[in-house]
Amino acid sequence: MVCFYLIVFQFTKDDIGNVPWLFQDNFCDFTSVHLGFNVSLQFTQASLGNRVVRTVCPDRFCGKDGRAPPGSVCVTVTGHNRGAGIQHLTIPGHYLTPANPSGKRQLCLVLKGAKAGNIVCLKECRRKTAQVVTEEGENFPFSDICAAFEFDKNIVV
Repeated sequence: MVCFYLIVFQFTKDDIGNVPWLFQDNFCDFTSVHLGFNVSLQFTQASLGNRVVRTVCPDRFCGKDGRAPPGSVCVTVTGHNRGAGIQHLTIPGHYLTPANPSGKRQLCLVLKGAKAGNIVCLKECRRKTAQVVTEEGENFPFSDICAAFEFDKNIVV
């Protein structure tokens, strides 16, 4: 006989910081994209200054070392040195902020407004004004989007 248990966790704003949408399964299709995040310098388990970490796919809460604790997500980041490989980390949500896009033809997750939860492709990335223009011609400030990266189901990390 196999038993399954449903465990419900409740988070506070302090647990998940500025990314509460990351913990809402119905916000978007998290299984189809890696989301990019900047990590606070207060996170001391790895040196991640000026680097973008990516959520693991297809389950952002289950990484190489197993299930993430409540309020945390599993991410990957390339190593500092040549040939260092990929680091697998579990980071509490309150250390994460959405990463800005880096250029045109990049994917982004819309965080606010009528398009919240949609993945869009960028036509322009205006760093000086901190805005993007989507392929559909819509404008969003950097504060309303999160960099996203295509998930290739054929690549196993």
